Amino acid sequence: MLSPHAPPTAYIALFFQGLAGQLLLGKKYFRAGAIALGVLALTESAIQRILVLIMIYGKTFWKALDEFVLKLFSAQHINSFSLKLAIAYVLFHAVVGFFIGRIASSLAIKATEWKKENLLFEKGTAVLQDQSHSIRINKMIVFVWILLMVLYFQQYIPGGIFILGKESMIQIILRTLIIITGWMAVISPLLKIFLRRKLERSRGKYEEEIIAVMKLLPETKYIVAESWKRSVTGHKKSRRLFFKIVLVNIVYRD
Repeated sequence: MLSPHAPPTAYIALFFQGLAGQLLLGKKYFRAGAIALGVLALTESAIQRILVLIMIYGKTFWKALDEFVLKLFSAQHINSFSLKLAIAYVLFHAVVGFFIGRIASSLAIKATEWKKENLLFEKGTAVLQDQSHSIRINKMIVFVWILLMVLYFQQYIPGGIFILGKESMIQIILRTLIIITGWMAVISPLLKIFLRRKLERSRGKYEEEIIAVMKLLPETKYIVAESWKRSVTGHKKSRRLFFKIVLVNIVYRD
């Protein structure tokens, strides 16, 4: 609703994070739940990116990466470098998620103390902007996608004029371009149309919730601007005070 140009993978990640937050964040074990949420959220994000790479480039990309490393270091004892790199990438995200969870939980706990310092201010007038966007299918991208499809699959038809070598670089590039342009030309617009129609059918049932979500961005903008004005200490801006005011008004806003 807020960002019609966001890829569906972003919606999947946010859905996972929201669901995990609902399950893990409780008053009894808040800090442990926040740390677990940070680890799970970043780990899921890393795994999702790897899966997207596999979908777009296939196994050929990973084989090419292994061969490149072997030739670069002239060492035959390096096995499955791409797999080790992927595991290290996921573990790095998990470690960062652990520290983010610790920091976030500490800030949330401190916010309850900062609330006592009378940092809350009155709500401002949030301007609800029109978020309607027309969804159109780009005919030029569709044409390029069809042309790439014909170029790729003609090699499997008897009498094909352009034969690609198995797992060749041209085949990898063509396959990648077909997936990207196919997503841009067909899948993404159709998915957006489906989601738009589904939201329109549910508009009456969830109208209050939808309006509340649509107001989040302008209200947050007002909070940041007002907090910046109130963070004056003498003739200087206090970054620490600004951060405290923003956090308290976002966390404890009714």
